[in-house]
Amino acid sequence: MIALIIVHVLLLMRSDKEIAGGLRKLSGQIENSLQHELEMAGDQMAFFDRQLDSAVAGKQYPPGQPMLELRKETGSVYHMPWWDSALSNGKVKAGRDNTYAYFNRMSWIDREGKQTLKVQIDEPWSIKFIKVSDRRYYQAFKGNRPDDTLLLAMEPVNSWTNGDFEINLSIRSRTAYQVLAMSTHLYSLQQVIMSSGYSYCLMDSAGSMYTHSDLRKALKDNFIEETGARRPVLEAIAGHQDTVLRNILLYSRPHSIFIHPLKSSSLFLVTMYDESYYIAVHLRILAFALLCLPVCAAMVILGMLVLYWIPNRHVLFSPAEYAQWMLPRSGLRPYYKAGCLFMVLYQALFWLWLNGADAYLLFFIGCLTPLNVLAVLAALRSYYNTILKQEQDILHIRIVAIIVLQGAGTLAVGYCAGIPVGAGWSFFLFQACVCALALVLTDRKGRVEQLYYSLFPVSPPWRFNRFGRILRQISWWPVWRWMKWDYLYWHAIFIFLLTQCISSLPAILFTWYAQNHEIRQSVKKEQLYLASKLQNRKPSIYHFLQSHDVNVVSHRYIDTIAYARGIYTLYDEKVSRPAIGAAQVTRQDAAILNNKAENFYLEMVNGIIANKKDPLNYPALRNLSSDRQWSWDNRLKDTLEFLWHPSREAMFARKDTTVDPLLIRSKMPDRYVMVQRPVIKFLLMVIGFLIAYGIIALIRMTIYRFFSLRFVHWQEKGRAAGSPFPPIRDSEFLQQCYDRNRYLEKIETGGHACLRDYFRAGYSRNDGRLSTNKAELMEAQIMNQADSCKVFFGELWKSCSNEDKLLLMNLAQYGVVNYKNTEGIFRLLKRELVIVYDGRIHMLSPAFRYFILNRAEQPEEQELRKQSLKAGRWQQVRMVLLLLMLLTGIFLFITQEEAFKRVGAVLTSVTGVVSLLMKFVSDASPAKK
Repeated sequence: MIALIIVHVLLLMRSDKEIAGGLRKLSGQIENSLQHELEMAGDQMAFFDRQLDSAVAGKQYPPGQPMLELRKETGSVYHMPWWDSALSNGKVKAGRDNTYAYFNRMSWIDREGKQTLKVQIDEPWSIKFIKVSDRRYYQAFKGNRPDDTLLLAMEPVNSWTNGDFEINLSIRSRTAYQVLAMSTHLYSLQQVIMSSGYSYCLMDSAGSMYTHSDLRKALKDNFIEETGARRPVLEAIAGHQDTVLRNILLYSRPHSIFIHPLKSSSLFLVTMYDESYYIAVHLRILAFALLCLPVCAAMVILGMLVLYWIPNRHVLFSPAEYAQWMLPRSGLRPYYKAGCLFMVLYQALFWLWLNGADAYLLFFIGCLTPLNVLAVLAALRSYYNTILKQEQDILHIRIVAIIVLQGAGTLAVGYCAGIPVGAGWSFFLFQACVCALALVLTDRKGRVEQLYYSLFPVSPPWRFNRFGRILRQISWWPVWRWMKWDYLYWHAIFIFLLTQCISSLPAILFTWYAQNHEIRQSVKKEQLYLASKLQNRKPSIYHFLQSHDVNVVSHRYIDTIAYARGIYTLYDEKVSRPAIGAAQVTRQDAAILNNKAENFYLEMVNGIIANKKDPLNYPALRNLSSDRQWSWDNRLKDTLEFLWHPSREAMFARKDTTVDPLLIRSKMPDRYVMVQRPVIKFLLMVIGFLIAYGIIALIRMTIYRFFSLRFVHWQEKGRAAGSPFPPIRDSEFLQQCYDRNRYLEKIETGGHACLRDYFRAGYSRNDGRLSTNKAELMEAQIMNQADSCKVFFGELWKSCSNEDKLLLMNLAQYGVVNYKNTEGIFRLLKRELVIVYDGRIHMLSPAFRYFILNRAEQPEEQELRKQSLKAGRWQQVRMVLLLLMLLTGIFLFITQEEAFKRVGAVLTSVTGVVSLLMKFVSDASPAKK
């Protein structure tokens, strides 16, 4: 749960950083494109200005040189070249590539502000000579200032000639005329294509929009007025600072904006993001992770049942018996070290594999991780119990069963998931290595080695018996001696890493898997959006350039303008026109695992949370459309290719309808935005280390208190020879209680020296060997002993205070006691009403526990328990806390819908963690004894 909270908080922070980064990136793209186009246009205008005198003088140019027709107000017609004739000798292509031809009119203006010479490419017979002295692009050069010879003026206008929105560029003419002006549709500013939800505007310091990505708003709207003249906007403009602002209401919608002052002018470039386009995919990611985690939980439960299942008999076992595997033992310190080493290596291999392997394979390995880890740890436990000459904690047949279960699970997952052996060899190899490791560790008779030699007569480069020696050497490395931690710390680290492997690692993996597919979906939608916009824009570009000389404006030039200019996207798309046949052949061998991974994710998520708020109205896009109009291929590393071939749309259209196929290559965005900066990465590592240290300390403290190990250590150290700790024992109490009732019942000790030894003999260590017949026999013996000793047990019960009775009832019912009641536990140990057996606190005998369980149902004991529960802390604050959470949720939903969507992904997890913490505090309160 903690891992999910941390990951999803980082995802929420990632979305904010991505929006801000996207605004800055698009702003830089627009500025660079505008600067490049203005340089090209300025160079072209300067070239035409230098050629004017030669053209008017009637200079002859080489035949075949593309010429521009120039008309004078008097009716004279002149011709000038598009590029320098010196480039004609084998360098025509170079001259054409450096030519700026994306304009329709050009004029030389005299000192009176009248157009005298003019070029009009489109419909030259309708040319008009007008006075433009009121235009700012002319007034910028009015007068004779020596410092404006390198100045390029720009003014967007609604043309007086044809009414179109145009951008006029002007320079000071070096001829007898005052100004040279060019009317153009700057492809860097007009009819641009931006990523969905993004837009831009170019404005002055007063907020007047020179141009806008939506040309209907150019020269009409005022940016400052549209934003309500908010102070942050005014400060950014006044201070000429790059500024990112969030939640700015613009055109009645919340926007994120980035204000950037242009270096070469006094204008401001504003990039905007409509936050209504923001889709909270975090809920989809969280839903997928929460949906997959029960699979891992089922694997954990199944594995634990195979290893530690005992019959559900309340007479024999308390609930604490089922947590016996968590009990730390000082003699198993080498096992804890080896287990920690294995789990660290397992997770390290996973993180190294995370970027290189297919996510589909890693997803199912993550599902099988609980079985993998439990199988190896169980085999390792058996191995160390053998070399340490301790009693086996787990039956050998159970270890073999979980190894078989791990192998069967691998085959079942491979079959059900459709993982081919060829493409998914790494999945089967990894699982086979884990299974082989568990078999080697649990094989105490050399059967695995015999099987290997029967299948492969050749001796392996390593020996099976060497593995045990290597493992023992690793366990006694000097590095472990430097870590002077007691067995409780090693046990806590072991439990922490085990929790990571069976819960945190799968949760992070499932989130990573879902995030990958959501990123792919966002890139796919952007590619499809870009392709449709490109096709919608191309006719207008073709119409604007259709009257140009084909020697100047070739199809290649048109394609360059249409598919490579005025495109500002987040994923660095590269657009080209592929050969259809080759592209279709390429798509036939698309990656099988990628298709399976995407289909699997979309089928799971769309059935739970449909993406209904997508402003583009795009559904979840699979790798191939049903009518095969488009397809995707991501076999290239960090690149997604999109082939769009919508020529099928012309099937029932006119014969002259043609639609060009497109191939769009997009760079996949960085998945780890939050850890790009070394400082952030270092801080996250420090925070992660502190959290891990805190959790390990919490685990150690919890287990120490849960099993009351302080009293266990007192007793165990007191029994050791030469120990300064005296044992907590007073054998007179039991004997005195028995002597007072000896005349009522006779207890046969069966040859035991004292009552304590007689009752303790009723315990037997549970190791999984308990059959049904043996369990029934033990239950009968316990009930017979309880019946024969009921007077004695009643006398013991009467001699206990209410505090002691509560402790005994809790120990009988749950198997644990409240560690805070030190005096009560010490008193019960001294009276030998509770004993230390098998590293844990137990009742005097199973029969005494059975007696107390029956006694706890009496009205007097029930009333005593109710009184102890009244002061529980959780009972006091539960309703208040839940009410506050409910009111907070309603407030966010009504007043801050965007914030509600952002915190919705983690709110459920937080409430769960708070409930668990409060439950722990309640259980730990002194009142519950």
